[in-house]
Amino acid sequence: MRFFKKLFLSFWLFSILFTLNSQEYNLNSPIDLPLNLSGTFGEFRSSHFHYGLDVTTNKKSGYNVYSIDSGSIVRINVSTSGYGKVLYINHPNGLTSIYAHLKEFSPKIQKYIKTQQYLNKSYSVQKFFNNGEMKVNKGDIIGYTGNTGGSSGPHLHFEIRDTKSQNPINPLSFNYKYDDSNRPIIKSLYVFDEDDIFKKGNPKKYEIKKINDSLYIADKIIYSNKIGIGIEVYDRQSKNNYNRNGVYEVKMFLDSVLNFSYKMDKINIDESVFRKIFYDYSLLKTKKKRIQKVYYPPNSKLNFLNHNVNTGIFESSDKDEKDVLLEVSDWNNNKSYLNFKIEGNTSNLLEKSIDGIEIETSQKYMIKKNNVEIVFNKNSFFNNVALNIKSQNDTLKIDEDLYPLRRSYNIKIFKQVEDSIIKRQSFIGLINKNGKLSYLKTSNKDNFFSVNSSNLGSFTLSRDSINPEIKALNFSLNKDISNQKTIRLRIYDKTSGIKSYNVFINNKWALFEHEPKSNLIFHNIDDGIIENGENNITIKVIDGVGNKTEFKSKVYWSN
Repeated sequence: MRFFKKLFLSFWLFSILFTLNSQEYNLNSPIDLPLNLSGTFGEFRSSHFHYGLDVTTNKKSGYNVYSIDSGSIVRINVSTSGYGKVLYINHPNGLTSIYAHLKEFSPKIQKYIKTQQYLNKSYSVQKFFNNGEMKVNKGDIIGYTGNTGGSSGPHLHFEIRDTKSQNPINPLSFNYKYDDSNRPIIKSLYVFDEDDIFKKGNPKKYEIKKINDSLYIADKIIYSNKIGIGIEVYDRQSKNNYNRNGVYEVKMFLDSVLNFSYKMDKINIDESVFRKIFYDYSLLKTKKKRIQKVYYPPNSKLNFLNHNVNTGIFESSDKDEKDVLLEVSDWNNNKSYLNFKIEGNTSNLLEKSIDGIEIETSQKYMIKKNNVEIVFNKNSFFNNVALNIKSQNDTLKIDEDLYPLRRSYNIKIFKQVEDSIIKRQSFIGLINKNGKLSYLKTSNKDNFFSVNSSNLGSFTLSRDSINPEIKALNFSLNKDISNQKTIRLRIYDKTSGIKSYNVFINNKWALFEHEPKSNLIFHNIDDGIIENGENNITIKVIDGVGNKTEFKSKVYWSN
């Protein structure tokens, strides 16, 4: 009873402080639409935790985006990947707001960036500004929603960060409201063997049963080794039922005493690499399941975990039956529970056999096999691993991609290649489980082909001898394009991808925006490059290994 009184008092104090904090800032919404979320703060992404909110825009682009407060634009970036077109605004209150995947910026900003793109003769540009150099007022339109960069559909990605540290803060902490009355869904329960020093995955799955709208149960877990619990869980917003959003808070009670907890209020951006061991890497790779751990992963540094309670790991020496209750909450405090019993049993302790080359995290390793050299620097892995490595001819298999890497490692394959063109076109590629080859940027020195990789798996020395493809989409030779607003082309390279492209109209460099996910480049005719009468167009495209294609055409235009 005393525990629950303390818990209530702590929650009451937090609620008061949180309310005062929210009222202090009084921020505008970045968009006129309701906050229907397709992504929540802290969700797992392949390269990072999700640092903000993804706000759906009815599958359309072009909605106004507003500055949430007065401040200064300090950074503008235009890229074909990542955030695409993005703005960073510093505010006097110590916050930085970020608006990503924009279709375009507001007219004044767009004009400035387009000038920079023409000066640099590049679609991709990045500009930094001092505070006060490019001011905006609260509620100013700063851009329009879009689908640029690594976005998979039209939406606004919105972040709030602490300006000094650049650590992301959950935007919902600033009194933004959204409709959600659905409880989180607990899909499955897993048990991880933490006595397996090589941690190659293969956790055991336990079936769960839904009792009612809020309660799930599972069979009793009897364990012999030191273990941790993992769950597959997601949240569906009431008006956005197709999206599987992340949850806000997870607690684990052991015989009614808090044993582990975390909540997604703030993320230390430098700790994002540890997402690879907070979520189970092997199940993500083999079954595309996002299983998050309900314990403190050894060798991790994650500040959003509650460090004032236990680690959540169960020791096999504890033979007494315990009652475990998991409590999962979304931001609107909708809760679901998973209840089960757990009991240690030391009579069946399992010893693990070592299969492969042992790699200790504290050491540097150079492994040579036939014509292959592999270098793992210190702390390449989070934990010690045992790798099976095989090489034959120009193909190399470094175990399977089941171990997460903390940092990349180096692979070198030696092959004597006399022909300079063949040498230039050769590269090391990563072969996925379906046999598809992915290009890796490869250097060559003294006939050693070298790559850095962040994944284990199968690699081979391959070659790309095919030139990139260029295809006009909305014009043809001698066409009158007076009624068109854009010139559009498809550029594509199957093997090594597009490295660079340049388009010239009447021998002048012309800005063509690039959307790699649709293999599209396009030019806005109102840029003023197109002239009355005849216009000669030349497109030059280079792929990842230096193969080139040139395309020429002629169009007519009159204003």
